[in-house]
Amino acid sequence: MNASDRERLATALAGRYTLQHELGQGGMAIVYRGIDLKHDRHVAFVAAGGRSRSRAPAESARAGDNPVLGQTMGSVPPRAP
Repeated sequence: MNASDRERLATALAGRYTLQHELGQGGMAIVYRGIDLKHDRHVAFVAAGGRSRSRAPAESARAGDNPVLGQTMGSVPPRAP
């Protein structure tokens, strides 16, 4: 994810969340720390990146298929290639 992708994510989240900093990355996504402004709590954002822009990680999290992941609050559509 480059700087313009990060800015796009921050813009998409504006008003509801504040994007703070990157926590880590892997082959399919980058994880950012942020603040949920409505509920005043820390959250994590998983942004598809790397070799895959698949929606599979978000869909899997939303379906509750992974017991390690917390509640999915929403998603932002991927940028067109």
